[in-house]
Amino acid sequence: MYLYVMAAAVLYLLFDVYLSVKSLPAILRSVSFYMAACMFAVLNLLTYGFLSILLADKVKPMIGSGLTPLLLIVLSTLGMVSVGQSLTLKLGGEKWFDLGKIVENFRNNVLTDSMRHVARTSKRRALKAAKRLMQCDEETLKNTFLRTMNFGGQTKEEILEQLEDSQQFATKAGVSLSSELANRIAALDVEEAESMVEGKS
Repeated sequence: MYLYVMAAAVLYLLFDVYLSVKSLPAILRSVSFYMAACMFAVLNLLTYGFLSILLADKVKPMIGSGLTPLLLIVLSTLGMVSVGQSLTLKLGGEKWFDLGKIVENFRNNVLTDSMRHVARTSKRRALKAAKRLMQCDEETLKNTFLRTMNFGGQTKEEILEQLEDSQQFATKAGVSLSSELANRIAALDVEEAESMVEGKS
């Protein structure tokens, strides 16, 4: 039963972080997630034990012995964060130990690390798409760039100015305009870049 209690805590943390990150692989590659998961599991065990002592005998006659542990797991998982945030140690009127702050710091670390993994994955994805996109002819890349910028809500004058800036940058950097446009398209809309590559292949 204790394994179910710990598993419920880990799933709660995973779901909570996923709502912000929207990437399960990024979360699972984060070392801080496993550290936070251990803390949440221990916290849920303590909450479950507390609720078992407090409510088990009262709830069992109403829903039966089979469903009682399940109800306690649900209640402890939903309430463990609130319980954790209320646990503080004060000495001399000052907080010496604030579990709520520790819990929030662990969660924030998971979010930060996961978002960092998302950014790295997105960058690698864009670079890969840009590299393959460079195989397209310059005119196709120009039209795609104009269309992509237009979706961003910019005016025609602003878009043409951006295209001129890209031409000047490519000349100064000593790279082809196709290379510069491919990189910019992939950075602006990697899905558009990937769809062009797939359509070309």
